Amino acid sequence: TIGVNKATQKLSAVDGFYKDPLVKISMPPEAELVSTNLNKIGLAYLVDSVVVSMNRAAENACVQVAPVFLGAIKQISFQEAVGILKGSENAATEYLKTKASDSIKIIIEPIIENSLKQTKTVELWNTVFKAYNKIPFVQKVNPNLSQYVTEKTLQAVFSKIALEEKTIRTNSAAQTSSILKSVFGGK
Repeated sequence: TIGVNKATQKLSAVDGFYKDPLVKISMPPEAELVSTNLNKIGLAYLVDSVVVSMNRAAENACVQVAPVFLGAIKQISFQEAVGILKGSENAATEYLKTKASDSIKIIIEPIIENSLKQTKTVELWNTVFKAYNKIPFVQKVNPNLSQYVTEKTLQAVFSKIALEEKTIRTNSAAQTSSILKSVFGGK
């Protein structure tokens, strides 16, 4: 719970994605050619606008992500908790990926889609592809932006949760409650 809360607070802050090179969402690989070609003809600002907006959408969505993860955490059985305790430095994160990833994705994707609309990313995306599609002799590319940003957001959240989990397991200063100290203090 502490790891989830810290991770989602960091990611949901302004520039929580955009200025963090570990999680910054860039153009989808399928659209890299688009980015390169638009840069060549002086339309780099369109690409930059889309990248900023995708990251803002992810940051906005992360505000609502913590409760979804916390619900999954409350479902952990005693046996699973013991396995997580005795597991690797990211055992809890891996548990969440295995047990809750699909249901979290189902809940998060509409949040991302709404965030993309609110931040005008879809509008910018369409502007970028309209400009790109006017370039002669290019193959038209239009990946599902919502699905792409959702996947990148989930990867970022799991990555940050894993970092927080590792810190809690290994750093006594991060063991901020008596329960954490008693569980991990002896390790």
